[in-house]
Amino acid sequence: MFGGWFSTADKLVKMGETAFSDREFDWRNMLIANRVVKTGDERTADRKVKNEFFKYKDGYEATKRLLKKYEEAANGGALDYARKIDWLHHSKDYGRFLIFDSYNGLLDAYRESGDMAGQSEVMREMVDLLHDYDDDKPVNAENVIDSRLRQTMMSTDSIVSKKAASELAKRAGGKDGYGSSDKAYNTIYTSLRNDVDLDEDTKLQVAESDAKEAGDKALESEIRKARLEVTKARKELETTSDREAAMEHLRRVRRGAIERLGI
Repeated sequence: MFGGWFSTADKLVKMGETAFSDREFDWRNMLIANRVVKTGDERTADRKVKNEFFKYKDGYEATKRLLKKYEEAANGGALDYARKIDWLHHSKDYGRFLIFDSYNGLLDAYRESGDMAGQSEVMREMVDLLHDYDDDKPVNAENVIDSRLRQTMMSTDSIVSKKAASELAKRAGGKDGYGSSDKAYNTIYTSLRNDVDLDEDTKLQVAESDAKEAGDKALESEIRKARLEVTKARKELETTSDREAAMEHLRRVRRGAIERLGI
């Protein structure tokens, strides 16, 4: 409430009390040193999340191998393995497997894009969700994961955005990954991507209308120019043979305008 000066004075008092043995020693009460400890605490927390992540990853890979082994045996006519698959599907290991699998592709996309901060955030969310699942807390993993994927789908990074839309499409009934010839998957994926595009176009349109109503001629002019850039990029779709590249260019232009104008 009183800012840095109060914080400094408070630590000076605590340092004095510590020196005269009136307060138990704590590095956090030492000036300068407390910042080092705080940074160390943050690094320790990040390390703990990563350690937990790799622990869950090992379990994920083990369950994946076991499931593949059971399925291959069951497809070969071994009835005992069909029962083992059913048992595995009702196990805690399989529940962890599903949660990890839903986040795994997204984490890979963040790594490919070089967004380490985004990867760490998603990793921490996944580990927290897995902890709650292990502790038998009432969690709705499906809603949490869908919410994360939809939020990420709106990302400005095309790699991460595509992957999130791809995962959502699979969760909605698609059977294959991005670029698949599976019609059901592509219909869902295209619909999701179109929803994002429509939402962003609408943001620009509404912002221009709001600027006009507010009498902000300069902002209105800037938004109109941005919308003309988007229109120009959209027209390139009609003449190019590389439609996907043109679509990505259109999205970059649109999202660049939204970020630049703070919409």
